[in-house]
Amino acid sequence: MPVHILSKASHSKHSRGLIIGSPNTGKTYLLNLITEEKVIVLSMPDEKGIKTIPDRENIIPLILQAEVLPEDASLADHYHLSQEKYAAVLQTTRKILKGDYGETQILFLDGISKLYEIIMDVVSKGRYLEGRGFEDKGDYTSRLYGSAHTLMRNYFSEVYDSKGIDIIISTCWEKIRELDENASMDEKLSHIRNGKRVWLPALPGQMASLATGEFDWCIRTAYTGTNICTHCIALSKAK
Repeated sequence: MPVHILSKASHSKHSRGLIIGSPNTGKTYLLNLITEEKVIVLSMPDEKGIKTIPDRENIIPLILQAEVLPEDASLADHYHLSQEKYAAVLQTTRKILKGDYGETQILFLDGISKLYEIIMDVVSKGRYLEGRGFEDKGDYTSRLYGSAHTLMRNYFSEVYDSKGIDIIISTCWEKIRELDENASMDEKLSHIRNGKRVWLPALPGQMASLATGEFDWCIRTAYTGTNICTHCIALSKAK
């Protein structure tokens, strides 16, 4: 495959961003601020935040949902369902990028944490979402994370390199980095006071830090102790 030299101008109009945050902190609520541009929202299978998607003419929701399996469903049934969900995400994403749902200025991928869980269940053949702990030997060990990371990054790259949509935004749950999680209480309080506490996408292992490198920017939504955060107050006073 030949490698081409591209000018910065050819990519300057494209923006690929990631919003991380705890549930109900306003990740999907951002859609309420987009009133003119056409937005296609792809809600990942099992994503619960679909009720916050605005009901407006410029918002086209594509909600991927599957039937709930019966309680006596076998491991093979769960594995097959995860395969179907993963295939549906890939197929629908490619149709959007191809323009099968019409032209759009913004693509909103809601709930990539759920996508990773599905991918992990696929590579583990249904055992991951069943809640099984990893084994020390055999074909169900933590090495499966490597395969899941590859599939997830391939998906990110396919979306990032797409040319037809100017702005693509993904949402993901958040987690505290391991260094902060294992810190003592005094260290945690110190990190909070000094603004040194680091939040990452809620993805396992190295994928948490690798994921942010797959986007142009990453922001975090969170609760604050006041109605307006101190940074916003400072910006308001400075006009």
